[in-house]
Amino acid sequence: MQTKISRYFLQLLTVTVLLAVTLIGSLWFWDTYKVYLRDIKEIRTSSLTQQRREIKEQVEFALKYISYMQHKTTKNAPASDQERIKSEILDWLQHYRWDKNNCNYIFVGNYDGVMLAGPPEVIGKNMLGVTDIHGVHIVQEFIRLAQNGGGYLQYVMPKFKNIRSIPKISYIGAVPEYYWFIGTGRYIDDIKAVIAARKHQLNKEFISHILQICILFLLLSTLILVIIFIVSRRVRSNLEPFVSFFHQASSNFVQIQEDKLNFDEFRLLAEDANTMLRERDKIQEILRCQENLLTGLAKAGHQLLSGSELDLAVTDALAILGKTCGVDRVYLFEIIGRQNSETKVTLRYEWTNNGNSRLDDPRFQRISQTLLKSRWAAELRQGHAVHSGVDDFSGEAAELSREYGVKTILLLPVIYRGRFWGVLGCDTCKEPVHWSSNNIHSLQSFASTLCTVIMQRRSEREATRIRDQWITTFNSIKDAIFLLDTDNRVVNANAEALRVAGVGNLSAILGKNLPNILHGKGTRFKACLAELTLEQGIPLSDEVHSSKLDKFFFSSSFPVYHQEGELAGVIYIARDVTREKNMEQQLIQARKMEALGTLAGGIAHDFNNILAAIMGFSELALVKLQHRETVGLDDDINQILQAGKRAKELVAQLLAFSRNQESRKAVIKGEPILEETIHMLRAFVPANIQVTTQISPEKRTIFADPTALHQVFMNLGSNGAQAMKDKGGRLLIKLEETPLSREQQQRISEPAESYLHIVFSDEGGGIDPRIVDKIYDPFFTTKEVGEGTGMGLAAVHGIIEDHDGFMELENKPGIGATFHIYLPQTIKTNTQHIASILDQQKTATRTFKLVLIVDDEAMLLAMYKDMFSLLGCDTLTTPDPNNALAFLKNNPDIDLLCTDYDMPEMNGLELATQCHDLRPNLPILLNSGLQVDLDSDAVQRAGVSAILTKPVALQELQKTLLLLTERKN
Repeated sequence: MQTKISRYFLQLLTVTVLLAVTLIGSLWFWDTYKVYLRDIKEIRTSSLTQQRREIKEQVEFALKYISYMQHKTTKNAPASDQERIKSEILDWLQHYRWDKNNCNYIFVGNYDGVMLAGPPEVIGKNMLGVTDIHGVHIVQEFIRLAQNGGGYLQYVMPKFKNIRSIPKISYIGAVPEYYWFIGTGRYIDDIKAVIAARKHQLNKEFISHILQICILFLLLSTLILVIIFIVSRRVRSNLEPFVSFFHQASSNFVQIQEDKLNFDEFRLLAEDANTMLRERDKIQEILRCQENLLTGLAKAGHQLLSGSELDLAVTDALAILGKTCGVDRVYLFEIIGRQNSETKVTLRYEWTNNGNSRLDDPRFQRISQTLLKSRWAAELRQGHAVHSGVDDFSGEAAELSREYGVKTILLLPVIYRGRFWGVLGCDTCKEPVHWSSNNIHSLQSFASTLCTVIMQRRSEREATRIRDQWITTFNSIKDAIFLLDTDNRVVNANAEALRVAGVGNLSAILGKNLPNILHGKGTRFKACLAELTLEQGIPLSDEVHSSKLDKFFFSSSFPVYHQEGELAGVIYIARDVTREKNMEQQLIQARKMEALGTLAGGIAHDFNNILAAIMGFSELALVKLQHRETVGLDDDINQILQAGKRAKELVAQLLAFSRNQESRKAVIKGEPILEETIHMLRAFVPANIQVTTQISPEKRTIFADPTALHQVFMNLGSNGAQAMKDKGGRLLIKLEETPLSREQQQRISEPAESYLHIVFSDEGGGIDPRIVDKIYDPFFTTKEVGEGTGMGLAAVHGIIEDHDGFMELENKPGIGATFHIYLPQTIKTNTQHIASILDQQKTATRTFKLVLIVDDEAMLLAMYKDMFSLLGCDTLTTPDPNNALAFLKNNPDIDLLCTDYDMPEMNGLELATQCHDLRPNLPILLNSGLQVDLDSDAVQRAGVSAILTKPVALQELQKTLLLLTERKN
């Protein structure tokens, strides 16, 4: 049998070696042949590349020469010099040859196809029509390449006369200044001789390589056969111990005597066989340990799930695990978050068999992961276990481990829902414990189960705490809260709801219908809000008066849905606002009276303007009647009537503002009320606040209470003015007709077709975002005591809602606040338009040639114009002080300035100062309707000649003008 095996081994090895030698030889031959073919291909490619590069370099050299010649002449050189340079360039190119045989030349032509340099037989000829045998227009392609920046062209043409055509490649460049193309080329057959010589050399090298390979392989095959014969004899003597080994190894523990084997391979094989038997015994021992570990893990899991107290159950489970594994300490670390961009862990649970616990050691609370090797931390985060000795720790960690007697350590990552949750560790303080991969895998599975149970038990405990906290909070809320089902029956209620219902416990109202407990009539809705929410599925709010309880409630109902989207019930919230409702009515009246004090100064100024207009136009009418002048008399009387009506309306509004009366709505126009408010605001706001208006010319009507709207506008305007009282700014009041956006329409049950949009915008720094939600609450204010500013935003909001409108706040902290009011328009309109034109001029004794009149009140401006006209003066009028300055600069004929003192953009004293700087000798009259103390020094520096107090009488004006005339003369 041994002889057959040896012979078979010898034959097999011989055939294998011969096949291997043949295969290697074939591969070597094929590789050599491929190299040969590649070299042939590379010869042609490299030759073509070299030729292309060479002709390009020649063209670039010629272009550099042309550029050099061009720089020798200036741009403004005479045409004869430039033509001479061109001639020198062409002559040099015509005689330039660049190959070793001086045969290759440079050719040049212009963009018209005429050849300028090259073979003598083509110079001066137009070659645009020349083509090769394939129909390529050679010169046309040259021109195209030159215009595109240059390039290569391959074509076919005869090399010499009466010889067949040969492929040729040329490189073309451009001389754009002269509209030339320039190029040179080479015939492809010039490299055939080089290729043939190189190919012949490669053939000789290839044959030489083949002969060397054959000789080498023959010698190698002979040597290998001899070696195989010798080796086969020794192999036969080494097979006998293995035959004996395999007969006995299945039942007995036997060993192969390795020193009797001749070959290292057989000795290694024998060593592996002996190792296999030893590993078999070890695996049997490991399986027994694994069985014990799984039994211990099962007991620990049972203890973990059955324990009543979480901390005690986890500690008992760790104790069972430690005793099963034969370790001295088992513990669980948990990640508690990040501090200063560093992950922290803390020791949560621990069992030790020596009573030396680390739970009370503060050094094991909020431990940094830097105590471990960074490689260990990375492996744990990736889900890999770490097993090592104390020597592998860092300095601080090693000291802590030695202090507690740790020798070796096993760290297992705890993964919870795909997240690194913590670390389960096992320490040995005596003999090290061997941890197999199966044991580690089982412990990792137990660690994940342990974490899952801990988190589940914590969630249950937290849910219980949250439930108790919710019940406490629910019963602590001072609003009555009812939880209703889809039949509007009570399923739960808080303590305040039980108090409102007048019962002592929930069972007294459980299952009862809400309207039977808390019935009332709402301001907006007559039916129960909860029933409407169940029908419509939307949140609703209303102020409800319960006649049964004789109380007012601000009630809200909110739908509650299942996860499937079906309506599950309603949350009904009722806040007792009886006390606030009573105090709100008292507060509204008190604030209206308080606002009158703030408006008093402005009202006085407004009445002075009205009286000034009445007296002035009355005197004008009287003078005209005395002189039997009827032209313009009716306009003067109309102005008097208009002033009287305005005074009457102002008195009526003030009385209505101060009285506590019911709302009386009618179809009215919004523009007159807003304009009246603007007049009042301009009267009492400081001069550093500019009241700007943007009122649409359309006349629209609304169904509203004029007094209530006047109160709303005055409140918003005074609030904006007070917000800007320190730094000043612009108060924008805007009115326009506008449709609602889609979002606005969704918030209104039945929107009107169009709305009046009123805007009050200030630059007072805006509203603190923390109190924006409270500005409409009754009794809420941010103003100091004594700062009366109207009736409050709560009343404003209530008035707008009473008119079926709504408000929006556009708040920009640090910039300002904008209130948007939307009031529904009515169908009725009033298109009556009243206009009056004052165009009267009377020639009288002339005191001044041209008077410039400045007043922001149009009525007074017209009156002053007529007064000065009656006194024989021509006038220029403007309500804008800036326009007055422009008039003064452009009209040198102006010899008197008459200006009002209190104007929004610039007061009269400031205007007088600037006019005095422009015209120091200009007389200036200053009119004032307010009782203000003017600094005499400031008046003198401003160049004011006289001060008139409103209302100004015609006779008083005439006396003043006569006095100024005397001073002038």
